[in-house]
Amino acid sequence: MEQVLAELALSWNGVQEPLHRTVSDVQAVDVKMQSLMEKLQIASNEINDKKHQLEQEREALQDMARETERLRAELDEEKTKMLKVGVGNNDLIGLNFGGERTVTVKRSLLLQFEGSTLATMFSGRYDHQLDHDKEGNVFLDYSPSVMVPLIDFLRLYRDAPKDVQLPSPPDVEAWVAMLDFFGLKDIFEPTTTFSGIRTNVPISSLHGWTQFFCKPYSHPTTLADFVPPVQGNALLMGARKAGSDVLAVAAMGHSDVITSSRQYASTREHNGAYWYCFDSKSVGFAPNTTIIFSPADAHDRSCGLRLSWHLNGNGGYRVGNAFPVSSTEWEKVIFVASVSLGD
Repeated sequence: MEQVLAELALSWNGVQEPLHRTVSDVQAVDVKMQSLMEKLQIASNEINDKKHQLEQEREALQDMARETERLRAELDEEKTKMLKVGVGNNDLIGLNFGGERTVTVKRSLLLQFEGSTLATMFSGRYDHQLDHDKEGNVFLDYSPSVMVPLIDFLRLYRDAPKDVQLPSPPDVEAWVAMLDFFGLKDIFEPTTTFSGIRTNVPISSLHGWTQFFCKPYSHPTTLADFVPPVQGNALLMGARKAGSDVLAVAAMGHSDVITSSRQYASTREHNGAYWYCFDSKSVGFAPNTTIIFSPADAHDRSCGLRLSWHLNGNGGYRVGNAFPVSSTEWEKVIFVASVSLGD
């Protein structure tokens, strides 16, 4: 803007010079002044646009501040209401399970899993919105066969969270539906485990497992790829068609077994599979001890229960009875979990 004004002043001074300038000189100055005036208008418009934008941002910040204040006021009001009615963790709450059974628990028992629907329901903020029977018990339209195991589990978890075992109610479908409603499904879903070598394993069925490695078979795998970024004592090693949500073949075992280097051509039986790991050669599993290393497993090329990856700087090597030595059609995957597996 300052530059435009300076140029405009310079052009005006040119007009004021002696009259011996030709008509063409004056016309040239006129053209230049017209151009500078247009630039001045553009600069002025940009300033106005910027002012308008800043004004809109200021109004948006004011709206956010007002909304924050409103939410704070609502929270303070709810806290005041809770204090007036004496809401506390030691409150006794009656629960009516489907009209078949009634139990009484402390409020704190239901608040253990913060963020769950169950904890929110019984936080005290929504007591007046819950359904009650004529005795004042909170009515929950679920069978005692799933609610009683839940209450028993919550009591055990409160007293000994590290030793508690997950319940196994007879009606699994109703149990899962109830957990989903209360926002507890992820908490109660046990980590998937299996023994032996599996084929066609849906990744969605691997509850509690975190995938941390996925590379095409052309990737030169090393033992460093087996180190997860999160804690966990067990690994699941598998392979899939690129982008598939199903593992063509997979096995799981404790990480110290899978990645422990051992004497060449020797295996260790663990959790239903025979594992081998030879640094700078190969790593994988097989259904028995008969393995031909070259340097990865080339035995029984028709067997679909073998997985073998090179560790010698090359891609490949094997997934079941397929041998995508250097392919992007197949992918190597590794998952991690914290779970105890069989010997």
